[in-house]
This record gives sequence, C-alpha cells and structure tokens, in this order.
Amino acid sequence: MVIDMTREKQINHIFDILYQYEQIGIQDSNVTLETWRNYLNRLSIRYNGSNNQEVYYYINGLINETNLTHKKVKQIVFHIISIISNESVGE
Repeated sequence: MVIDMTREKQINHIFDILYQYEQIGIQDSNVTLETWRNYLNRLSIRYNGSNNQEVYYYINGLINETNLTHKKVKQIVFHIISIISNESVGE
C-alpha cells in the first residue's frame, strides 16, 4: 500500500509539470518559465537519485527543449505518468 501511495504522489508531482506550464504568463500566477524550470530541475535530481533514468531523461528533455508547446509538454507528462503507472511493484 505504501508503494501505491508513493506512486500516486509521483504521478501528482509529474502532473504538476503540466499544471505549472499552463500557469506561465497568467496574470495572477506566480509561475514563470524560470520557476517552472527550477521545479523540473528538482524533479530531475530526484529521479536521477532514485535511479529512474527513463523519467529523468524525459524531464531533462523538457528542461533543455527550446521549442516547447503546450501539446509537447502534455504528451511528455502523460507519457511519464504512463511509465510510472506501469512500473513493477518492486521497482
């Protein structure tokens, strides 16, 4: 059960990538491209440290991509969620 909660928290953190991206530039939002990338950097370090290289590479791709669109961010976020959802319980 603890693993499922961890997985749920991981998914929430990943989904927050999209939510924050959507908040960039909204008048009453505190989210900027810089704060969004800072969030991605923190997640990147976390997934690198936990040896989840596939998720780590996707997050770094978002950090380094210079031509991001909402569609691309959404596709990557849902792909990462799929990866996390399908991980074996022992991983």
